Amino acid sequence: MRDAIVRFNKALANEERMEIIRLLLEHKVLYAKEIQKHFYLEQSTASHHLNILKKANIIQSVKRGRFVYYELNTSEVRAMLTQLSDSLLGSDA
Repeated sequence: MRDAIVRFNKALANEERMEIIRLLLEHKVLYAKEIQKHFYLEQSTASHHLNILKKANIIQSVKRGRFVYYELNTSEVRAMLTQLSDSLLGSDA
């Protein structure tokens, strides 16, 4: 469990990834090219950030045809925030 919390925190410790999260909060679902265009990132850089967020269970992807769509994994983010809070403050906080 500790590894998951560390991976979660590392994923959040980047300004571009935080902006991807904000963008997904605003738009709910976006395909990779839309995210890439928003940041003027190379495809490989955008994929790198998306993969880090996906491995941390912050976002999830669904392939439809030739496009991969991304959305926030809100239930997992809530669970990780609860675990982080419990580990830092204790479960009675």
